[in-house]
Amino acid sequence: MNLLKRIFFDRQVFVLCRGALAVKAILYSLRRFQAHALFALICLIALILRLFHLSHQSVWFDEIASLTSALQPTVWKVIETTLITERIPPAYPVFLHFWTGLFGFSELWIRLPSALFGLMTVPVVYCIAKLYFDHRIAIISSFLLAVSPFHVWHSQEARCITMMTLLNLLSIFLFLRLMKAEKEFPSFLYWLYFSATVLALCTYYLSILTVLAQNVVFAVHWRKNRKNGARWVLAQASILLLCGAPLLVLLVNQILYGHQMHFGGSTGNDTFTSIYGYLLGEFGENDALVQSSFSRLLSLTAARLNVDPVHAGVFLLGEIPFSFGSGLAFINRPPYYWNKVFVAFFVVPCSLLFAVLIIRGIHAIRDQRSSPLLVFLTVPIIGVLMIKLLGLRPVFARHAMQSLPIAYLYIALALASLKNRLLKVSVFCALILILALSLLGNYFDNRVFKDDWRYVTSHVISRLAENDFIVFHGEYVKASFYYYIYTNPRNQRVWAEKAPDGVEVRGRDGSLNQFVNRDWQRLLAGKENIWVVTYYATEGEKQLLASLWGESYMLTMRNCDLGKNLCFESYRRLHGI
Repeated sequence: MNLLKRIFFDRQVFVLCRGALAVKAILYSLRRFQAHALFALICLIALILRLFHLSHQSVWFDEIASLTSALQPTVWKVIETTLITERIPPAYPVFLHFWTGLFGFSELWIRLPSALFGLMTVPVVYCIAKLYFDHRIAIISSFLLAVSPFHVWHSQEARCITMMTLLNLLSIFLFLRLMKAEKEFPSFLYWLYFSATVLALCTYYLSILTVLAQNVVFAVHWRKNRKNGARWVLAQASILLLCGAPLLVLLVNQILYGHQMHFGGSTGNDTFTSIYGYLLGEFGENDALVQSSFSRLLSLTAARLNVDPVHAGVFLLGEIPFSFGSGLAFINRPPYYWNKVFVAFFVVPCSLLFAVLIIRGIHAIRDQRSSPLLVFLTVPIIGVLMIKLLGLRPVFARHAMQSLPIAYLYIALALASLKNRLLKVSVFCALILILALSLLGNYFDNRVFKDDWRYVTSHVISRLAENDFIVFHGEYVKASFYYYIYTNPRNQRVWAEKAPDGVEVRGRDGSLNQFVNRDWQRLLAGKENIWVVTYYATEGEKQLLASLWGESYMLTMRNCDLGKNLCFESYRRLHGI
């Protein structure tokens, strides 16, 4: 009898234990589902923010620069045009070349890749945070990146910034996975890392700062990864040979002959070939040309050297914290520029809050395991800061964009480390309020909109007469104007009917061409109206052009409220003079 009771009792205990385990498994599954659902919601928010108003604003200078290269007939022409007109490697223009060949070059389609690259960056920052910390930190950091106005803005622009950020962050994640390998590097991860790093370098020159940071981290943790030292050195040597020499050739060519570097010049194919031979050690009959080219390169670089600690300090203490922390676009445009109230009550609090949270996040995890993240945060910023300090070229916060996701990871750590619940909620709400206000400003405040080429072209086309003349004055003016002719059937039809004459009056080296000196009287003979579209030109150049026909034509309309750099005017002939 006692034996039967014991068997019955043991069976009940077994059933209860089994039921408890089943309940525990269900709860665990629900928690996992909840976590995955929350992350999926964050990705959905990121997608919506990047697709919302994607084609609302007009294309502007940088996007036209991308299209100028991408719409060339062949890949080689894309690369050649990139060398002349850009300051980036050709990977993104080549990608955009194939993309526009498949889907066309409307505003929506040329910007969609950037939006998708921006979306794909969110899961990568989640994975990096999960690799080092817990699910909570991963969720907060990925959410902050998803709603970041600075990242959203560049995700809605047909430029390489979000592609560069994604590839750099992917390279960092794969590097960190390799560093956590207890034995030899897994071959699959090893080749993925190699591919991501090569693509990052071929997309943006400053990706070299990420590679530099990776080598710093590997050197610091050398003892732990001694077994993989040979494979790491092999990977870096392969990257150097595959990307280093060709990209150095491209960069040198762009410095010597790229008009946007403000050095002017022509394409210089002979010099391009000889420089490539020089880098490969092939000394020959072009030695003198090579040496003169490198002498010119050194002299141009020396001429640009202008140590400017004031602007470098503003960049480090002002532009970086505000851009990363708020992301309100075109802060240097009226009415924000030099507005003391705006600076005192928005710019300064945003910058201080971001800086304090970053410092708090760094202080919260002072152990050695998180030191690689600090290197990946600081090295790109320091590299861009040095370029700014030495005055080598214009740089902005977007050039250190690969640091942005890591910065949000530290902000997530700072929020999680706050012990006081009320303080934690208050800081988080303040941060969300700043991001929300900046997002709304970027979406709906036309004072921060990009230059409105769509309006300019439609306005001119709607008032165009058969005997009109158009003066395109500035960088990419004709290309921008023609873009909105070819992408609008009505504009295209009117343009074909009226067939107006026009001329570009500014060379690629920034100088006004022969139209100013001798041809303008012949070109304007019998023209009733002159339309002048000006883009990125100085006031002196504008006045010089207007002075050419000032006595024969009267200014009838002037509109310079179309962005920071765009202005157009119309002049009517005065009869009887």
